Amino acid sequence: METALRRAGELSLRRALVGMEGALSRTFRRAGDPAGAAPPGETLPDAPRSSEGVASVAGEWSPTEPAGATVEAAESLAAAGLGVRVCGAFGEGEPAEGMAPFVEKYEGIALGPPSFRARVEVSSGEWLDLVPAAPSPDLRPESLLSHLGEGPFLDLFSRTDLVAWLRFGRLPGLAGLLRLLLERVYPSLGPNEHRTFLFGWDGFPGGAGGAASRSLLRTLASFHTYGSVFLETGEDGLVPLARELQVRDPSGDAPGELAAGLRRELGIDLLLVHGPASHLAAGREETIELTHEGEASLSPSPLSAAATRTGFVVGRLLGLGAAESLWLAYAFAGAAAAGKAPPGFDEAVGWLQESGGGARLHTS
Repeated sequence: METALRRAGELSLRRALVGMEGALSRTFRRAGDPAGAAPPGETLPDAPRSSEGVASVAGEWSPTEPAGATVEAAESLAAAGLGVRVCGAFGEGEPAEGMAPFVEKYEGIALGPPSFRARVEVSSGEWLDLVPAAPSPDLRPESLLSHLGEGPFLDLFSRTDLVAWLRFGRLPGLAGLLRLLLERVYPSLGPNEHRTFLFGWDGFPGGAGGAASRSLLRTLASFHTYGSVFLETGEDGLVPLARELQVRDPSGDAPGELAAGLRRELGIDLLLVHGPASHLAAGREETIELTHEGEASLSPSPLSAAATRTGFVVGRLLGLGAAESLWLAYAFAGAAAAGKAPPGFDEAVGWLQESGGGARLHTS
């Protein structure tokens, strides 16, 4: 932590590009209920659980606001101190209504219409999706080049330390952009030991993706020539990932063993796995698991998942090893679970010093 604190000032010099999911969200709340009125974990017995139920309950819809993995990641990375830019499904040429403040804040590049999500709060911090967000079928990732022009396109990636494509298996057309980067951009930029490629995986639409999806997964190793390649998923994503890659039956493997095997199969530098009771990093030389139980356990949520990712990436960008970066991942996730907003660097380290003593590292 002392090393991280000494180097924390370097974060303002790091640049991240995050994409490409974009969604607009509206939330229904019953009449008279302030946001988060119910005690944590207490389900409201008469909460509407369908669009028909919403229509029969007195209440109101929130204004439309940006949502989704890209929004959560951008806010989290910016709170940690990185410079962040976003691109993706934020509008067709111009930002969609409700998306403009987010796009302006992060110099967003709009490449297609956002999807829409509607949900109802059934307890404090627990939501029921009435209309789940789904990737926009009209998103065209490869249009990033024509939107910017060749010079600015090359400049964007030359200045970027962290390129994060989240939920990449669900992004239509991303394979075309990845080929463009591998064939025309990074060969001219060359290797950079400080450059990080982060791919967030949560499956393919409809389950198994087939040969094209397996090909997309195996493309990730090609980026190793130009920087470090990380794949990030939840603990419940390991078995589906193994089945997608058509490796042996993974159902009996421990998470650490399975993660290490999948990393070797993919040929990437590191597989980062987050779960409710542990964070795990399977690297080329060792697999490290940080477990946190009892009072140190963390309730999984989109906020804490984004914070876990941020903490680990921040550690690696500051030159820390996998073990130290896992501590930062735990610190950011814990601070996020304790608060209602993405934590800053000092908040995360402060939470770890005060409340993070229940965690333990295991190396294999």
